[in-house]
Amino acid sequence: MMELCPQNSATATANAGGGLEDHLSDLPQHLLLSILSLLPTREAVATSSLSRRWRNAWSSLPSLDLGTELVKAGASSAPKAWAEVVLRLLSFRDAPVLRCRISNALEKCRHDVDRAIGILVDRGVRDLGVGSLRVGAYRLPSSLFRCDSIRVLELRGCLLGLPPQGFDGFPRLETLRLVEATFDGGTFDRLVRGSSVLENLVVDGCFGFKKLVVSSPTLRSFDVACNTWEILEIEHAPRLSQSSVSLSFLNPKHTSDLRPLLQGLVRVGRLSLQDDFVW
Repeated sequence: MMELCPQNSATATANAGGGLEDHLSDLPQHLLLSILSLLPTREAVATSSLSRRWRNAWSSLPSLDLGTELVKAGASSAPKAWAEVVLRLLSFRDAPVLRCRISNALEKCRHDVDRAIGILVDRGVRDLGVGSLRVGAYRLPSSLFRCDSIRVLELRGCLLGLPPQGFDGFPRLETLRLVEATFDGGTFDRLVRGSSVLENLVVDGCFGFKKLVVSSPTLRSFDVACNTWEILEIEHAPRLSQSSVSLSFLNPKHTSDLRPLLQGLVRVGRLSLQDDFVW
């Protein structure tokens, strides 16, 4: 097992010598957590060594950032070692994790990452971000699809396979951000159509389809950027009021494909068209 971070030397000296009073430890729990929430997760965990009052206070934090910086640079920062720390931190605490960000070379420790996501789902995570440093190398586990508590989901560089039978969308999902994600056929459509309260959708550089069709009766904001699709269609989005479109693929032979997009934007009050949209 590895050490996350050494104890702050100045604080340790002061405590050992008794020369400085520890006023922070007298603060109520909610203020301690407010202070810890301002620190990177690695440093927040390290405060356990400051005093008995601080011991394990971090374990009540509702938000965790579990990126590559979680462990020290060097040999110990290998994905497998990082994944061991992630599992240890998640298994140690009983409090819900409302927000969590996980990012690394996830395909090198996929089984541990799958377990970590399963733990977060069981703990009722509401805001989850998963980032794979190598695009399309890490396939998300099926346990993600049973997360009824998720409200914000951000996927970067991950591969999203077909949902299991019986999946009807995320019932509480309000914001979905997809960046360089790869989809098996039909996954995107089931994800968007089935999420009955989805309001914000970002699709940036995703793969797995030539035609992207968006249909959501609750969608209010839609941002899209890509240079590989042939057709983008907004099939049904009656509440859509804001959109940013950055598509450089539309050359003269595809201009007929503009109509399904523009027809879906007729009610948009704020529209941004970027890059070589038409040329």
